[in-house]
Amino acid sequence: MKVEMNKEREYLNHIYNMIYDKNFDAAGKRIDDLRKNRDFHIYSFEIDYLNAYLNEQEEMYGEKKELIEEYLSAGRDSLYYNNFDEALDYFSAGAYTTEHPIFDYMIGKTMYMTQDRKEEGVKYLEKYINESGGTKAFKAYDMLEEYYYFLDIGKSKKYQKKRDKVMLVTSTNYVRKDRKIIFEEIKEVEELGKNNKIDELYKKFNESSDEIKLRIIGELYKRAYRKQADNLYKNNKREIEKHSKNSKRLVRELDANKTLYINKGKHNANG
Repeated sequence: MKVEMNKEREYLNHIYNMIYDKNFDAAGKRIDDLRKNRDFHIYSFEIDYLNAYLNEQEEMYGEKKELIEEYLSAGRDSLYYNNFDEALDYFSAGAYTTEHPIFDYMIGKTMYMTQDRKEEGVKYLEKYINESGGTKAFKAYDMLEEYYYFLDIGKSKKYQKKRDKVMLVTSTNYVRKDRKIIFEEIKEVEELGKNNKIDELYKKFNESSDEIKLRIIGELYKRAYRKQADNLYKNNKREIEKHSKNSKRLVRELDANKTLYINKGKHNANG
């Protein structure tokens, strides 16, 4: 499903920007008004998402702000050094102490990055999107779409549609125009892979940021071009890791999902 921007989604995006700028009261009033507006009834999912994002951000900057930041920072530091058990201890303690839903996402993401607890991680990610699903909704839906692709294609497509709806609400954020470009490139990579335009993926690889390069490698795995993906990864992995802390994190995420992508490629080749 291709989701287009229109004036209604532009207004939803405006509310997202208000929340991003911590203008919580005004954003909350507009969300309440939208629920009564017939023109926005078909955007109930997007409105629920905005309300979840608002609630999470209000809690994030509320009286437990310092505690939330302390546990998130400690957990992320552990995750950076691949100390998954220690990261889970911090995120679990954060969930117990603060009751903030962001920790369900962080627990799910951490488990998802390990081969032996991936299924358990999926349960936490689904708990997050079903009970809250605000700040990290896009990434949660993205992981769930990947996980279910060859297990339950219907569920995978459902999560992909929801991911794309969240993307439209958030991607034109005037504060984060860099993310809008990234989102557009992600969709382009997915379309090129879907249409088996491998030469164009190769051409795009040399012109892309680290994040998109790793997306292209993942897409090659998912389209059963394992040899090509292995060569690109082998020749570029170490260089990408040197660029930044975020690039190193993205490499770890690809390592965690590599087997899943390869299985998806086998599924696509046999389909």
